[in-house]
Amino acid sequence: MKKWNKYLAAVLSVGLLVPAQMVSAAAGAGSSGPADYRGHWAEQDFQAWADKGLIQGYGGGIYRPDQSISRGEWMALINRVFNFETLSGTQFTDVPANGKYYPDVQKAVAAGYIQGYSDGTLRPEQPITRQEAAVMVNRLFQLDPSAESSNKLKDVAGLPDWSREAVSALTTNNFVSGYDDGTFKPAKQITRAEALRLLSRLSGEILQQAGTYSKAATGNVIINRENVVLENTRIAGNLYLTEGIG
Repeated sequence: MKKWNKYLAAVLSVGLLVPAQMVSAAAGAGSSGPADYRGHWAEQDFQAWADKGLIQGYGGGIYRPDQSISRGEWMALINRVFNFETLSGTQFTDVPANGKYYPDVQKAVAAGYIQGYSDGTLRPEQPITRQEAAVMVNRLFQLDPSAESSNKLKDVAGLPDWSREAVSALTTNNFVSGYDDGTFKPAKQITRAEALRLLSRLSGEILQQAGTYSKAATGNVIINRENVVLENTRIAGNLYLTEGIG
């Protein structure tokens, strides 16, 4: 088992056969009543994550899939997936200790996937762009940095240095495909549906309840709780053991 970094406790490589000792997918409270993502292209993503309690709407079945997602909302979503617990002591001028995003900001900074701006702000209410989201998930999932895809999407070659590698890794590994016109649109605000689809593809199976699991996984697997056992399970992607396992 290889140690990757402080926020991903460990990862097991592609095609690993895991013996007994280490999930039935946990079904959460689920959403009730008609939801506004019905008929949306991301309906299955929303339903699956709502069932597991990983995504929260606005009440009354309102999820606003085509609305942009703020930096604070994005952090909250990621923190639930990885069950981050450690808090950073870093303070930001626009994130008061009694603010709604304070706990998630502290967890995100401690995990190392987000940083503030040079003026001392973090701007949690600001919509996050597609390239910003790409950089953060690349830090979390540690995709192959050698992958090159400058010819896959027309605007990748012109991306700034800080985001080009992350976007290239995501497109090369087929986690994002871009728009019909062959572009990625890095500065465009990412929608709640796009954000959820991206995290869903990267995360694969998210195991968040104690138990023994033997179902084969076609992609990645994240274990974010203790007392999860994988028994004779073949994982086609990577296994991520997060801070939440203790």
